[in-house]
Order: sequence, then C-alpha cells, then structure tokens
Amino acid sequence: MAKIAQLNRLTPLEANGQELVPVVKNGTTRAAAIIDIVAPAAKPFVDAAAGHVAKAELAAASAAIGAHLFDTVEAGLLATPEGNDFRVRGVGDTYAEDYRNVGGVATKLPGELPSKAYMDGIAPAVNSKVMVLAKMAGVDTSNIALDSGAAIRAALTEAMTAGKTVDLGVDTFRVGAQWSSVLPITDKLILRGDGGRFVATDGDSSKNFMAVRAPIEMEGLRFENFSALLSCDTNGIDLSDHDIVLRNIDHLNCGQGLIFNTLENFRIRDLILEMINIDSTAFASGVGKGQGIRWQANGFRRAYLRSIFCRNRNYQAVRVGAYPHDLVYNGHIHMESIHVDGVISNGQSNGVQAFGYDIYVDDIFVTRVDCLNGNSSNTEAVYFAGDRVSLGNITVENASNGQGGIAVKSSRTRQHGPIRYRTRLHPRMNCAMRIDGPDVELSGGFDIEWLWEPIVTSTSAGNDAYAVSYLRMDTALTDAYDYFFVPHAVNTTNAPTLDVGGFGAKLMVNAENGAAIYPGQLRTDVIYRATLDVSGNRYRIRAVRWDDRVPVVSGIGNNIALPGVLLDGKTYWATPMTTMTAGATMTIGDSAPITIKVQTANGLSDIPNSETVTNGYRKAFYYSAADNAMILIDESGKPYTGTGRFVPELSGVVNAYVCNHPYPDDYSDALFVMFPIANTGAATLNGEPILRADGSAITSGYLVPNELYQLIRAGSNWNATRVSGSFHAIDTANGGSGRSVIKDVTVTNGHYTSIVDSISTGYNEVSNIKTLGRTRVRDAVVGLGMSVAAPIGSRAYVSDIRLSCFYIDMPTRIVSVGPGFSHVEINNVPEAVIRGLVTGPGGTVIGGNTTQGGIGFLRLRNVQKAAAFAQYITQATAITAIDSDHVSVASGVNPPSIGAGGFFEFGSIFPHLGVEPGDAITVTHEMNNTRLQFGGYCTARDTVKAFVRDPNPAGAAVDLAPGRLFITSRRMRA
Repeated sequence: MAKIAQLNRLTPLEANGQELVPVVKNGTTRAAAIIDIVAPAAKPFVDAAAGHVAKAELAAASAAIGAHLFDTVEAGLLATPEGNDFRVRGVGDTYAEDYRNVGGVATKLPGELPSKAYMDGIAPAVNSKVMVLAKMAGVDTSNIALDSGAAIRAALTEAMTAGKTVDLGVDTFRVGAQWSSVLPITDKLILRGDGGRFVATDGDSSKNFMAVRAPIEMEGLRFENFSALLSCDTNGIDLSDHDIVLRNIDHLNCGQGLIFNTLENFRIRDLILEMINIDSTAFASGVGKGQGIRWQANGFRRAYLRSIFCRNRNYQAVRVGAYPHDLVYNGHIHMESIHVDGVISNGQSNGVQAFGYDIYVDDIFVTRVDCLNGNSSNTEAVYFAGDRVSLGNITVENASNGQGGIAVKSSRTRQHGPIRYRTRLHPRMNCAMRIDGPDVELSGGFDIEWLWEPIVTSTSAGNDAYAVSYLRMDTALTDAYDYFFVPHAVNTTNAPTLDVGGFGAKLMVNAENGAAIYPGQLRTDVIYRATLDVSGNRYRIRAVRWDDRVPVVSGIGNNIALPGVLLDGKTYWATPMTTMTAGATMTIGDSAPITIKVQTANGLSDIPNSETVTNGYRKAFYYSAADNAMILIDESGKPYTGTGRFVPELSGVVNAYVCNHPYPDDYSDALFVMFPIANTGAATLNGEPILRADGSAITSGYLVPNELYQLIRAGSNWNATRVSGSFHAIDTANGGSGRSVIKDVTVTNGHYTSIVDSISTGYNEVSNIKTLGRTRVRDAVVGLGMSVAAPIGSRAYVSDIRLSCFYIDMPTRIVSVGPGFSHVEINNVPEAVIRGLVTGPGGTVIGGNTTQGGIGFLRLRNVQKAAAFAQYITQATAITAIDSDHVSVASGVNPPSIGAGGFFEFGSIFPHLGVEPGDAITVTHEMNNTRLQFGGYCTARDTVKAFVRDPNPAGAAVDLAPGRLFITSRRMRA
C-alpha cells in the first residue's frame, strides 16, 4: 500500500465531505463518509460560534438604534456626516422616524417605527382579542365638541360580531345626537376600562345607553348624563344560559337606573353587580331623579349585589325580582354592602327590595326614604319577600315607614346580625319591622330609636333668672340627660341662672370652657342645651340647632354671605367652609358687609385669627344695630351630637294652646308638638284653629296628652295628625302558624302600642326586651296572641323584660296573653323602673283575656310588680291554672296577742292569684321577730286563709304591732 504522502491530492474545493474512508466499528472494517464522522463532533463548536454571532449582531443592532436615537432632528443632523442616515425619537403612536443628511439638509425617509402602545392598540390587525376603542375609525377623544356616537356604535357592533373585548382605557368618549337611540346588544358585548368614560353631550338624561338583547359584561367604566344605562325593552328574551355582569361602574348625573327592567319574562342566568355608584342631584322640589337598580324580572338563577351606593332616586333604589307571583322561578339573592341615601318621590318610595326563593342580605344602610306629598302608604326602607330570608347588619335611618321600616314576607325568617332602626319624626311613622310568615326568629340584637328632643320656653324667676319644667321630669336632677329650652328674654348680666324642674337655681356658664355668659348671649330665637355640671353645681350651656337647617357657605374674601333680610336682634346660622380671620364680615341678603365681633370681658372685639369661626363648624350670630356688628353666640360652633327634630311641649290652658318655637321659618308648613292636656272641644294654637288631618272639626279627646302630633299648615288652620302610639315596634301579626321567636330588642324614645306583638299558632318566645329614655307603650310591652282560631295547643315563653319609663308613659300591661295557649311561662321580669312623679297606681304586670278558660297553664317565676302598678294579674279567670312565686301583700294586718301554745285564724280571706288547694303556702308578717309562726292554706282558687300560732307550751304572750302580711305559694303537682 502506498504511503498517504505519495497519493495524488484533490484539487481545491473538489472535496464535498461525501468521500469514503475506512472505519473500524465493533471489530469490523466499514466505509463512512467524512461528513458523517466530522459533523457530530463539530456541532457544539458550530452552535457556540453561531450564538456569539447572533449576540454580536443583536448588540450591534441595539447599539445602532440606541446610538442614533436623537431627541430632535437638529441634533441628529449636526451629529451625522453627509450621506448617512440618523434616527429621531417620535411621540404618541410613533416610536422613531428616519432621516438622511443630504447636503446638510435633513431629508425624511419613508415609514416610521410604531410605539408599543400603538402595537397594543391595533387589535384588528395585531390582537384578535381586544379592540381599543380610541383607535377605531372616526372615534376622536380629543375634540370635546365632536359627536363620536356613530363611530362608537359601529365599533361596538363590530366588536360584538367579532367576539372582541372593547377597551376604553382612561379616555373620554362623547356621544350626542348620533346616539339617537339605544344601542341594541345583538351579541355578547364586553366593555372594560381603567376609568374610561362615556358622556352624553346633548342634555342630561336625554337617552338610554343600551338595550339588552344579549349577554353583557362591563368593568371599570364611568357613564355621565345618560338616562338608563341598560334598558330591557323586549319581552320574552331568553338568556337563561348567560349572565349580566357589571363591576366597578359609575352611573352619574343619571335620569334613570343602572338597569331598568319591568319585563317579568326576561330570562337571564346570573345578575352580578359589584362596586356600583349611582348618583345625581335631586330636583329643586326634593324629588329624586329616576330609579336606581330595578330588575323586576323572574327566572334568574342567582343575583349577586355587593358594594352598591345609590343616592337621590325616585320610586325605587335597589330592587331585584318580580312580585308577588313567580317567586318559585327566582333563585338565590345575595345583597351585601348596599348604601341608599335618598329615595324621594310623590308616590311609592322603596329603598332596598328583594323577591326571590332564598335571600341573604348583610350590611345594608338606608336613609331618607320618603313620599314627599304624603299621599302614599307604600313607603318602605327595606322589603324582602321569599321562601327563606336571612338578614343582618341592617341600619335604617330617617326613613318614613308607610308599611314598616323593614318588611319581610317569608316562610322562614332568620336574623344573623344586628339591626338598627333610627328615625326622626315624620307623618308616616309605623312599625320598625313587620314580618309576615310562619317561622320567625330574630335574635341578633335589634335597636330601635326615635330621634327627637322636647323643648320648652323658660319662664321668669327674677332678673336674669330662668326656670323650665318638662312633662317628663325625674324626681332628681341628673347629668345623664340634657335639657333643651328657649329663653323667654335676653340676658342682661354675665351671671344668668337656670332652675330645672324646681330643683333650685344654678349658674349658667359656657359649655366648653366654663367661662361667664356675657350679656346678650341668651337669645329668644335660639334653642339652648343645658347639661348639669354636678361637680361645679352649675349648668353648661350651648346654642344648638337641627343640623339639616344650617346652610353651608363658603367664606369668600373673608366674608360670609347668607340669604334673608337683616333684622335687629335676629339670629343667623351658618356653617362656613373656610376659617374666618380677624376683620371677617357677613352680608345678609342685599345688606352691606357687617363686621363679625366676639364678646369679651372688655367688650366687643374682632374674632381671633386662629379660632372661633372655623371651617366646618356650625355658628350662630345675632345682629346688633346699636353696635353695627354680627355678634357671635359663644360656643355655638361645636358639632351638636344630639339628633332629631325638636318637639315643643305646648303650654296654655285646655283648648287654647300656646307655642313659642324659635325657628318659625323652618316649620312654617309643619311641626311636631306635644299637648299637655286633652281637648274638650274645639281648640286653637296661638289663636288659630286646630282641625283633624282631613280638615274637619275635632271632637273632645282628639288631642291626647303626652302623645306626638304633627301639625300641618292649611291656610290659617293647623291640621293635626297623631304620629305615635298606634302601631307596634315589631309586628308579627300575620304569622299564620308555626313559631315566632323575638329576642334582644332595645327601644329608646319610641312611642308604640307595644314593643313586640308576637303572633303564632305554634310556639312564641320573647326575651331580653328593654325600654329606655322617653319610650311610651300604650298597651302591652309584649303581646302574645294566636293568629287563627285554633284549639288550645300553642306554647309561649317570655323572659327578661326590663321596663324603664316615665309614669305618664306606663303601659296598660307588661305582658298580654291572648286566648288559645295551653302553656305559658314568664320568667325574670324585675320591678319596672317608673320615673318621675307617680300620682297613683295603674296598669298590670300580666294581662289575661275575657275568654273563660282560654289559657291553659301559666307559670311565673321572679315576676315582680312595681308599686306604681295597680295589679299583678288581671282577668285571671281566663287561666285554667297558675303556678307563681309572686308575693301578695295585705297591709295593716294586726294579729291579737298570742299566749303560749295559742292559735289564731284570721277571719279575713286574703286574695292570692293562682293558688289552689294543695299548694304549699308561706305566710310572714313584717313585724314578727318573735317565736310566733304564721301559716296558711287554700280553701278555694285564688284565696288563702292565714293563721298565727305560738309553738311553745310556755312563755309570756306575744302581741305584734300592725304591719304587712306577705303570702307566697308553690305548686306541688304538675
């Protein structure tokens, strides 16, 4: 074989890698192409080299872009040699533009490099999922005068057809006449944004936004000046496999609701509304603009509403479901964090309503629900109707209640959290809660409070000595309550005194700092609050006013401007929104600016720079023509923590009542008052006739003392309507059957027929009931009754009633038991706390009924009778059997002298309700501290024969002084 060096060589480029060479593999000699041997071994090195090249090229490209990206054309031209290209930074949709230096002149080259924002936005060409609305043809967000309605309609239609999501970003889109009618949703429409806005530009509430005929989702959007956002105008649409979803939506200055649907056969699967804000200003009349959310349709699977704010609506704020039929077709309704501020109409007014099969509501706040003209009885703050209702954490404030503040119709009602009902006085006062259903359990805490304060006009008790008294006065002064009064005269010294209730005159001082009250500070057209300072033996005084009546003003140029007429001695109120400084002035109507002054020990001075008239604090000023100054009423500016409408306690004589209200302009059309005595015929107020609500003449007894009345101005007459004491606080009167459980109820200052009217034919339970303040109950604190005529078979349990009231507000009965109960137990009812002057016993602790044998068995444990009550049990003959541990008392019992081993049986028969022959009877005498023993036995129902004996066979005779005899009994059998 020749040597390799001796072989003929291939010419250059002749080899191609396919030449064969011998290869030994597994002991066998084979032929292999050179490339098949070299390639595997060389591949890692080739790849590495290629990577280095790619990186180098990328770095070079990046360097080229970055190095030649100039901020201006001039800078690029200056740095670039003739004939070379340079790149200039762009703006908006353009990332960069290319130029060439041609003879010292920058010549633009064709094309631009697009920006990332532009690439993200060109959905039709680049992104098949999202359409950026601002990029669509004919849509202009920069021209505020341009109507883009037609272009937006076309874009949304294209998005629905192509199944795209429309993104508004943060832009504003204006639609006018081109949006002549609602946009029909024919396919699913998805709108989203980061606060992007649709604005109607051709008048407030001039058009609806969309008509729903397909599923829709919206998130992160704001709508302004539309009527309804979504309207449902075609009946019979079946979207039962689809949802309507709205999240983070603002519907502002709206004339109608977020959703308006009254088509009961409009079907969807789920209605999901979260983080919704519906807001607009009310009309000048006070009536709200349009409804809020009204989905008055059946057939949905679920409605989920969370974080909803709704203000200044008309007729309805939030409603889900149709009523009263087809409830079976509605599924679960979940409402959480719903805030309604104002539903004012001239007819029906409803706050939050839900009609479904299973309803759960939590964290509901409703205020200002009212019928402006008072002609509608259908005013409800909260109303739920369904098979099962669970409610909790509900607050209702200042809402009229034509059919109850909270109304529920359900076969099963449960409370899972506290309920708070707070209301000012209004002409449609009614139940705090009315429940219609066979299975009711309220046990999460229920606070009921009426917000009102009585005021009286003081009388003179000497020079700068003021005296006041009230219909409801405790038998001693207390710092737990404030006293509100109107001065009968302006004070002339810095040491005025006040005598409350005849308990002695005490010095009046400034409420905040205890300083003297300077002359002229007590005005006859202002209400003052007096708080007893026990340690200082004085009253702290502050001028107050119902806060809704104080105008909020901006101090412009250190001047406060108020409407009205400037009158000497008149008081003016304002809440300045800027802090006024020295030299501040006030104008009243067309008056010239008048300097604001404060009183000091050295006379009048300018207000200090850092205090006194402060941003956000109510202030009162009176005009002194002699000083040509608006003089600040000291300490009128701290926030008044009290709430409610002030109620004058009228003075005068029978049929001729007198009212001196400090704010006649505020109450020129209507006011609430309390009469001290009943009328015996035609009556007048300040010489003007008082008539019935319908304008007819009143008869004797129409004006009931100590009750609350509204007086409505009718020409020169006052039409009187009683607004208290004709309804229950919690009413289950339409229960029908089953069980009623009411627990943990507190009533403050409310005037009701009863606190709890618990009606059932199966099981009644009422416990932990408390009354506070000026609460008045006309009939029974707790009423137990049967809703239908049924055989005896129902049970009732009552416990823990803590009654506190003034004597003039005492109930007729604490517990009233109607006929039809087989077993009634009443436990732990301590002596009622009866406040004020007690002029005689009245009322009863337990009230039966006139149906003989209508009540089966009554067991009483620790049920106490206060001295102010006349009887322990009335109409006891209705009760078949009584087992009670109460004490009967016989006064002035004088046993004779008893000798050793002696025995004496009293001739009198002592009454003791419920005792029967065979009961164990205990008899004691309050003067017995000797060896004598008293006893007794029952000969007939409700009667006891008592005796006394000396068990010792020897010893001197014992002669007890007269005293009270106490009798108790215990039932020894079932």
